[in-house]
Amino acid sequence: LSGLFTDLSAGTYTVIIKVFGINGVCEESVSVTVGAGNAVVTCYLDGDGDGYGAANEPTVEDCVCPTDYFTAAELNGNTSNDCDDGNGAVNPGAAEVCDGLDNDCDGVVPADEIDGDGDGFSPCEGDCDDSDAAVNPGAAEVCNGIDDNCDGTVDEGVGTGLTFNGNVSFGTQADVDAWLGCYSVINGSVTIIGTDITDLGPLGNLTEITGNLIVQTTGVTDLSGLDNLTTIGGSLTIYFNSLLASLDGLDALSSVGSILSIYYNFVLEDCCAIYGLLNSGGVGGTVLIFFNAVGCNSAAEVLAGCTPFTGGNPPSFTVQQEAGCTACPYQGGMSVYPNPVTTELTVEVASAERAGILRITDIMGRTVIQQQLAIDQYRIQLNVSHLNSGVYMVTVQKDGDEMMTKRVVVE
Repeated sequence: LSGLFTDLSAGTYTVIIKVFGINGVCEESVSVTVGAGNAVVTCYLDGDGDGYGAANEPTVEDCVCPTDYFTAAELNGNTSNDCDDGNGAVNPGAAEVCDGLDNDCDGVVPADEIDGDGDGFSPCEGDCDDSDAAVNPGAAEVCNGIDDNCDGTVDEGVGTGLTFNGNVSFGTQADVDAWLGCYSVINGSVTIIGTDITDLGPLGNLTEITGNLIVQTTGVTDLSGLDNLTTIGGSLTIYFNSLLASLDGLDALSSVGSILSIYYNFVLEDCCAIYGLLNSGGVGGTVLIFFNAVGCNSAAEVLAGCTPFTGGNPPSFTVQQEAGCTACPYQGGMSVYPNPVTTELTVEVASAERAGILRITDIMGRTVIQQQLAIDQYRIQLNVSHLNSGVYMVTVQKDGDEMMTKRVVVE
């Protein structure tokens, strides 16, 4: 009989039950009290039990809310603002955490929780470059100057001895400083050209260059930094380095596959670092050494001046003239004075018993003064007041003698 009596007001009722049978009618009565009962309420779904009603879900009207449904009072008014009713960690009262979700249901997933490059790591998970899928906390470190695994260090554990394939050009000191020490071999050619390049130290792990090496118009005073370089497969060219005074740093170089050219380095006077290279026949092509300072004007001069040394400065010598002699031939090879000079330059040379030729060239190698030298002419005075200020090379070639060169500054 369940459900026959509904919507009764509160009160006491008599329920009479009659049973009709063949022997007559049986009748019983009973007194029933109906209580006030519950009013019909609106129920809201909170499937994850986090105290927030699910957004955009239908409500239920009933006296008692079914399972997972709650009244507005029970939800403290949060009836329909849970943007994910299947996750108790997502609701308007939740704090944002690094999970890629809109935890606080404000409609925004924080930028640092988004995996922009699709590598499986977001910035808040430690991805230090979310634009490069090869960079993330799970990546392996490789020799590239990048913190691939985002641990705060660069190229750790990759070691040295690696080969870089391709030509390399250094145009500034910053380029040199950025070179990766994990590379020991360059499978290609190298150019080092730039007046602000003053330190080749970052190239200290290089042992081999398979192509050519050019060192031109730099600011280096020596070649320290190339100390481990043993092999150049192509040519080696060193020229127009105005401050280069020594080839220190090339002491380990044992093989140049093609031409060796060292010229127009006007203060270069110490070439003893390549003594071993020249003495062992380690140059596969022509050797061109000229228009440097005295001591580095030819292979013969280097071999003679550095024997038996294999590096460092050759022994110096003191010019001696006869006591009391003011007009006797100069005995020390070649001397120029004053230096710097403004108007008149004096050149003194040995081997006065032979004729020869004197030339003064500018930094571009152009002859600006040329004069024939007669036999017994050992002191020459030249007017240089018409020359522009700058660095010039004074060269004297006596018949049958090696070329002698001095650097002079005209002011």
